[in-house]
Amino acid sequence: MRIPPSFFNAAGRILLFIALEALCLFLIARDGVIERFLLNRKIEAVQSFFWEKNDRARKYFKLNRLQEDIAGQNAVLLSENSRLKAIIERLEGDSLLLHCRNINDDTLSIFEYDWAKVVKNKLNSGHNYVILNKGASDGITEDMGVVTAEGVVGIIRSVGENYSVALSFLNPTQQISAKLGRKNAFGILSWDGKSANGALLTDIQQHIEINNGDTVYTSGHSAIFPADIPLGVVKESKLTSGMHKSAKVELFQDYTLLDYVFVVRNRDMVEIDSLSGLNKR
Repeated sequence: MRIPPSFFNAAGRILLFIALEALCLFLIARDGVIERFLLNRKIEAVQSFFWEKNDRARKYFKLNRLQEDIAGQNAVLLSENSRLKAIIERLEGDSLLLHCRNINDDTLSIFEYDWAKVVKNKLNSGHNYVILNKGASDGITEDMGVVTAEGVVGIIRSVGENYSVALSFLNPTQQISAKLGRKNAFGILSWDGKSANGALLTDIQQHIEINNGDTVYTSGHSAIFPADIPLGVVKESKLTSGMHKSAKVELFQDYTLLDYVFVVRNRDMVEIDSLSGLNKR
């Protein structure tokens, strides 16, 4: 059989080399015991390498699913925690009536939680925002709060069918009703406009003692955010205008590491809005 000249081009020579190598390996494995043993070990090493890579890939995709499951479970726990806190408050206020009237516990808490994943986090500008992977089809509506275990993320401002946009707390227009520690000293917390973890607590009455290290929480004077979400710690304070105090606050929330968040739903938002024209935050 006549071999065409084109066979001996670059591709043909590579194929010929591979064929000869395969033939050599076959002869060695067939006739040499030691060589066959060494060859099998090499083959096993290659197989182990690919098995390990395949196992890591499967674990990676399982981990992503596990993160979503954990986020969903945490959302359920937050809703349950909000419900139990409402029960405790009712018990403290009028425990006898609670027992006598057999009140349905599920109606006591007005806040519910759902989880969402951050798909885009806009930072390094004066108007930062976060895009979430849940929208109207998931029950998300405008003016819902977005939080994590470390603090407030922002407020939903635009909703699509499957995605929503939350205006980040790192905006000059965002303000949160906050309180200083457990003293029930209320003020307004806003971004300092400089760093991703800096905020300013203002409008604290001048007779209130402010100590470095005091924790700042959400006040609960809001239809958007529940009370007692930890926000940050006081770093320094001063008297302003001779009547009020202000404090620099270092936020707990690291806005550069946002991944999974919780969307807060107030079941009574419509009724509250219909009764008040005040700022909901």
